[in-house]
Amino acid sequence: MDYLLLLCTAFTGASLSLFSSFYNGKNEGKKDITQIYNLIMIACVALGWGVVWLTQGGFDLKVIPYSLLFGISYAAAVIGLINAIKNGPVSLSSLFLQLSLIGTTIWGFFFWGDKPTLLTWTGITLVALALVCCLYKKRGEDEKGISLKWIIWCAVCFFGNGMAAVMSRTQQIAFDGAFKGQFMTVASIFSLLICVAMYIVSDKSDSAVIIKKTGYIPALAGIINVFHNLIVLVLATRPISPSLVYPVISVSGIIVVSLFSFIVFKEKISPLQWCGIALGAAATVLLSI
Repeated sequence: MDYLLLLCTAFTGASLSLFSSFYNGKNEGKKDITQIYNLIMIACVALGWGVVWLTQGGFDLKVIPYSLLFGISYAAAVIGLINAIKNGPVSLSSLFLQLSLIGTTIWGFFFWGDKPTLLTWTGITLVALALVCCLYKKRGEDEKGISLKWIIWCAVCFFGNGMAAVMSRTQQIAFDGAFKGQFMTVASIFSLLICVAMYIVSDKSDSAVIIKKTGYIPALAGIINVFHNLIVLVLATRPISPSLVYPVISVSGIIVVSLFSFIVFKEKISPLQWCGIALGAAATVLLSI
């Protein structure tokens, strides 16, 4: 059963990137499509975690500041990811999301008392090499993906997701693993408020058509995102080794997204970029051990 759940994470973990790409493709040419996607998706995430909180119970005012910082970071990660996918390749955008794991590693050196090992330094080196391979572009090339706008949105996603992971672990350390439901529900509500504000000031002329035809896509993405995190929490309490769980979750997500991008979305990925994806997958394994 544990290994079946682990297999499920390969697809649930990749869902955010894949649903974003499908949604962008179906709404190409329409105005301010990302604001609606983020609004619906995070609303479903907040609803899902609200149900979890009701079943778990527990409340502490001291959790709220952690939720606020996580909510801001999570909103940045989601907004950055869908805009990165809109302006560049799905596979490389998803890779940046996974590589944000390096943020928790570096943070741990300074604030959690983690000691760097040979594997850690090797993983960080591979991250640097993966970025070089993915971002390198020959003069005169005109491939979708390597643009300043795409790099900026990838950076927003990278730092947002990295900081969200940092705040998640910081909260769990501070409260001995308690108040997960409250932490995630309140954080999702903060993220939702940011998305509501962004939607209010956006161009809503195509909103009705977008919601009617593709509103189900961000809704599914939000629900599956909640299930993904619940599966990860369940696996954390199982006998299966964490040194197997977290590398498999990270690498399987990269593999699924890359294959979908190449086969379904027909993305053109250069050999050097494939090399970068492989190095990135290896880096996530080393940084997860």
